[in-house]
Amino acid sequence: DFVFDAFLGSYADQRTFYHGHTFTGSALGCAAALATLDVLSQTGLLRKVREETIPNFWRMLEPLRQHAHVGDLRGRGMMAGIELIQDKAARLDCDRNERKGHRVVLAARKRGVNLRAIGDLVLAVPPLTITTEEMALLGRVLKESIEEASIGFEKPCVKQA
Repeated sequence: DFVFDAFLGSYADQRTFYHGHTFTGSALGCAAALATLDVLSQTGLLRKVREETIPNFWRMLEPLRQHAHVGDLRGRGMMAGIELIQDKAARLDCDRNERKGHRVVLAARKRGVNLRAIGDLVLAVPPLTITTEEMALLGRVLKESIEEASIGFEKPCVKQA
């Protein structure tokens, strides 16, 4: 009741819960959503994604498994998580203060690709409509960005349990 009562009052009292979504009522957001629905409803798109795009995405990512500073590569469909580690053979995690995932994101951004990191897990989640050329770019940028961020991985790290 305490929380609920804090919002009770007249309009003039301005005791309301001012909450909304960033793109609520956005004409541009609505136009983008409608254009997306047009693309997604194209005949054969989802079959192509299932039979071509997703397998190509994972083939593109596969070489990263061999990278000295990639501990795990996991995901499903068009969502992949690339775990950064200090040393694969010794199973050493990176020092979190080094922010290796963030460094990969910044290196990718310089190359025109937007990634996201959660700690030392780099996320690659391209759109279902990614082209073959864009997929190749993503693969190249991931490799180059991990290489760039790997400079200095010789710092002491934590042994995995």
